Amino acid sequence: MPSFAQFVAIRDDLFLLPDLANNSINDLHIKNIDCHGVERSRSALLLFRLKVNNAVRLLMHFNDHEHIVDYNFDPPEPEATRPRSWHEVIPGNHLKDTDNVLTIAVQGEGSVEISDLVVVYHSR
Repeated sequence: MPSFAQFVAIRDDLFLLPDLANNSINDLHIKNIDCHGVERSRSALLLFRLKVNNAVRLLMHFNDHEHIVDYNFDPPEPEATRPRSWHEVIPGNHLKDTDNVLTIAVQGEGSVEISDLVVVYHSR
């Protein structure tokens, strides 16, 4: 059966976690992400732009699966490395055809700025 690459641009705007404008909320749940025809037996990619400020732990996962990103930026990154592009391989079975939820959370004293969130996946 033929398969081809497909992508979903989840968000292109810049957002900050913790969200200081909303009582320092340290997690974000991006809902209703559709990956129509996702081939769940093949890996996918999560791509995003990232700027880390001070010491912080970044956690990301899709739906109710284990974290695909669990990274502790301690000690903090040097200024020369910011911002940067990040990609992470996702097991295909973490995604569904419709109604995916991406949870992004931070822990610690620092913050992260994220933008340009994209999922690239195999479609059947």
